[in-house]
Amino acid sequence: MPVITIDNSRGISSVQRKIAGMQDGIIGAIYGPKGIGDFTLHGGLGIERTVRPSSNRSTGDIDGYSKTEPGDIRQVLGRSIRNIGFSFSNFRVTSRNTTYATIRDDASGIAVKLEIIQKAANGRLAEYVTVEGNTTDVLTITLQDMVYEKTAALLDRKEFRDLYDLHHLVCKVLGAEDIDDRLKEVVRKALPEVKDLLHEESTRAKIYGRKVLLREEMINELEKAVRN
Repeated sequence: MPVITIDNSRGISSVQRKIAGMQDGIIGAIYGPKGIGDFTLHGGLGIERTVRPSSNRSTGDIDGYSKTEPGDIRQVLGRSIRNIGFSFSNFRVTSRNTTYATIRDDASGIAVKLEIIQKAANGRLAEYVTVEGNTTDVLTITLQDMVYEKTAALLDRKEFRDLYDLHHLVCKVLGAEDIDDRLKEVVRKALPEVKDLLHEESTRAKIYGRKVLLREEMINELEKAVRN
C-alpha cells in the first residue's frame, strides 16, 4: 500500500491555526507574571511545540503538571484567562487532584481543554514555538519522560495519536543511541499490544505538512529502533 498523505500537506489549516493561536495566548497567560510559574507542559502540545523537529500534530488540549492547589488555579488562572478575552468554565477537580477546565473564545466558538495534574514534575526549560514562529520559554518534561508517557498512553487508550507521537519521538527525534536499555524494553514490550487503534482518520486530519506512515510501517520502524 502507498504512503498516505494528508490533504493539507502544504501547511496548517485555518481552523488549526486558530486553535494554535488560542493555545499560544493561554500559554502566555499561564507563564505570565500572574500565572502558574511551575506549570510543566507535557502531552501532545509539548511534542508539537517544544520538540525539534515538531510532530506537526495539532491538538486541542493543554496538559500540564503543577504543585499549585486547584482552588488557586481556578482563581489565578481564571482571572488571567479572562483578561485575554477568553471564558473559563466547566472547572472541576477529581479525587486525584486533577484539574479540568474549558477555555473558550466566545467570538469564534473555539474551545481548548485544560488538564493540570497536581504534582511536581522533572521539568526542563524549553523553547515553545508559537504559530507565528516566535518563541517563549516554558517548562516541559524530558524527551525520555515523553516516551514513557506516550507508551503508557498507547497501552491505556489504544489511540492512533499515541502511536504517531511515540514513533515521532523514538524514530525522528531521539534515535536508538539516545534511548537507554530500560526505556527500549518498555517500548518493545508495548508494541505487540498495538493492534486496532482508535481515531486514526481524525488524527491523520490533524497532522499537517508531512506524509503519514501506515500503522504497520510505524510499528516496524519502532521495533528496529528499540531492538537490542
